[in-house]
Amino acid sequence: MDDYHRAPVFDPAAGAAARYLDAVNARLIGAACARRQGHRDNGARPPLGLGADPVRLGVVKDHQGPQTPLGYKTARRALPRNLAPILGDLALTDPRRVAVDLVADVVERLSGAGGADWLGGDTKAALSDGGATTRCRLAARWRIIEAAANEWEISTFGRITRGAETLALPVRRKRGNRQPIKAIALVLGLCADGLSLAEILARHGWPEHSKHTRALRLAALEVLDRVAKSLGH
Repeated sequence: MDDYHRAPVFDPAAGAAARYLDAVNARLIGAACARRQGHRDNGARPPLGLGADPVRLGVVKDHQGPQTPLGYKTARRALPRNLAPILGDLALTDPRRVAVDLVADVVERLSGAGGADWLGGDTKAALSDGGATTRCRLAARWRIIEAAANEWEISTFGRITRGAETLALPVRRKRGNRQPIKAIALVLGLCADGLSLAEILARHGWPEHSKHTRALRLAALEVLDRVAKSLGH
């Protein structure tokens, strides 16, 4: 019998080894997917996948109360680590969560908007302002955010009456190097710089005490609520 018509040779040992390696690879991939999802608790969750966003399990709440059925937990995309303790239990559509994204967007785009280049063109074959219009619009939105954080009066026509800056955490008694934490500094630290409450406290000379962290969290929610309302949310 020539090689072309020879019956295939089955090696049981080779088949067992291949199945073992397949099982090991499947377990490794599954473990990597679970780590990416970011939780080890029981409950409903999206299918495991290396391309899936990390999620966390918790009870979703909004202004009407808990939205997750009693005895259940909701799987939702994980927030950045610095914002999870502050916004983790809020509904995805909560205006304060929306405010975080808006502040981060304005700061990022405002810092990246280039200066005017009057020789540039645009897609409409007209004279380009080099991004000046965009920069002015972003600057106007930032002034509204700043005014809302500081509780300054904003008229119907957008005129802002500046005053003293609002403090998110004032210094009641001078101890060590403690400095008051301004509301606008709190917003920028959380939304733009990615700082945690503990890091913001440390930068202003405060110890990482639970009562200080709790007070700063409540202040952050209040400031974000004002910002969200000023931006129409």
